Formats: sequence, structure tokens, C-alpha cells
Amino acid sequence: MFLILAGCSQIETAARPPPEYSIPQEPPKPTKKTPAIVSPKTLVGKSEQQLVAFLGQPSSVREEPPAMVWQYVGRACKVDIFFYFDIKSQDFRSLAYKFYKDSGSTQKDAECLGRLQANAASTQKKN
Repeated sequence: MFLILAGCSQIETAARPPPEYSIPQEPPKPTKKTPAIVSPKTLVGKSEQQLVAFLGQPSSVREEPPAMVWQYVGRACKVDIFFYFDIKSQDFRSLAYKFYKDSGSTQKDAECLGRLQANAASTQKKN
């Protein structure tokens, strides 16, 4: 009788499948989005509301009569956008711009503007 019981315990262990082990997979690495290259010419002719929709609120505003100057500051560059009063529309319109780069920066004006616009878009999504 002892032999029969010993045989049963062997049958039970043989019937169980071996445990499966899986190797954990690495999570996917986040992709780095490259900001679009935006032509600085798109700045010309915009109203204040249009520019806010495009780049968000300026970092600073100053008066340089007859112009009003909005400044946007990025990580490696900044841009001044000059508004002048347009008699036809009875509103201020952007007519000129000037980019400033940090020393050693190789960033082009269009890249700077693309980064500023991307920052504005991500800020608007959060709000």
C-alpha cells in the first residue's frame, strides 16, 4: 500500500506544468519632439490678439514711441516684436521684429520662433 501512495504523489507533481517566468521588458523611451521651424515673417501684420494666440503673453512690454515693443524670452534666444498703430484698422499691428541670441548659440531665428511657439502651445494646453 505504501507503494501506491508514493506513486500517486509522483503523478500529481508530474501533472503540474512548470512555472513560467517572463523577462520584464524595458518601458519605451520617450521621444523628444523637435519644435517646428516657423518663419519669422509670420510675425508681421498680426494684431495683439493674434500674437497672443500665436505666442502667448509676452515676457515684457515696453514703450519706444511711436512703437510698442513686446519681448518673448526663450532658453537660448529672445525676440522683440514692434507694434505700430495702423490708421486703417485703428489697431496696433506688428510691423518689425528683432532676434537676440545667447552667446555661443547656433540657433536660427526660425528655430527660436518655433520653440517659443511650441512653449506657448504647451502652456495653453495646461490652462
